[in-house]
Amino acid sequence: MFKLLRDSIFRPKNIIAYRAKPFWFSLLYFLMILVFGLLLTSIKPFTQTKLTYEDRLLMTQALHESKGKIEDNKYVSNKSVSFNAMGFDIAFSPDAKSFEEFLEISAPDFVVIGEKIYSLTYISTRAIITQIDELKNFEGINGLDFSTVTTDTEALNNFITKFTNKYRWNHVLRYAGVNAGSIILIWFGITLISFLFMLILYQANQFMKVGQLFKMLFYSATSVALYEIFTLILGISSIYIFILGLFALIPVFALERQIKLRIRLYQMSKGLIKDEDLMKKLQELNDKINGIIRNDNNDNDNDEGDDE
Repeated sequence: MFKLLRDSIFRPKNIIAYRAKPFWFSLLYFLMILVFGLLLTSIKPFTQTKLTYEDRLLMTQALHESKGKIEDNKYVSNKSVSFNAMGFDIAFSPDAKSFEEFLEISAPDFVVIGEKIYSLTYISTRAIITQIDELKNFEGINGLDFSTVTTDTEALNNFITKFTNKYRWNHVLRYAGVNAGSIILIWFGITLISFLFMLILYQANQFMKVGQLFKMLFYSATSVALYEIFTLILGISSIYIFILGLFALIPVFALERQIKLRIRLYQMSKGLIKDEDLMKKLQELNDKINGIIRNDNNDNDNDEGDDE
């Protein structure tokens, strides 16, 4: 599988050699990439379960700037603030309107809006906000003046520690589900588009099994799945996402070109191509690629094997 992973990214022409792999192999390959992606995209919430001194220092500095307080179990201030603590980005906002404006420059994992606590997950640039608790359910937080808190303010430290640990796994699982859906959607989406392109434009189903064709294109789209994983991790801006996306499609284009060449060579061998110049170019290309895919000993695209 690791050899396939290498070939799918750096040697897409070699993917043809994997066309007869059984269904269980493709399933395990898919699960390997998906689990790898979910572990990477969910790593931040596993980094720590206790407040560090650096967390407490950044938290108190941010809260001092807010000049807010908890009054009647509600965050009261004229501005929104955020800070990182225990591997999460946490925000405080006085009301929904203020938070919508704040969300344009910040992407917190948890937010206190007025008296309620919410968890946020993101699909691309869209935030999904879910209410998870209320401030009144946490003892010691009511009446806290943020302009006077220090790194040793026990009530504040206990509140942050308690609610982040309480909802850590809930947040991680929901976030993993959103990321899994995003990875699967783009991986199978690109595969399906490529598959239909080969069927409609080149009628590839007349020259090879459709199951093998779909399988090869699915393997070639591994780079697209990895691209989605790393954009989820890094949060890259839109222009760079577009540029990286084009690079991620290169293995798919390379495999399509290789399949097209094999179709043309088959047609040439059957005397279906009459253009002598085209036949000469095809023969030159065939001679050139023989060394590249020399490990593919069986050159019959309709060979026996599982046809999922």
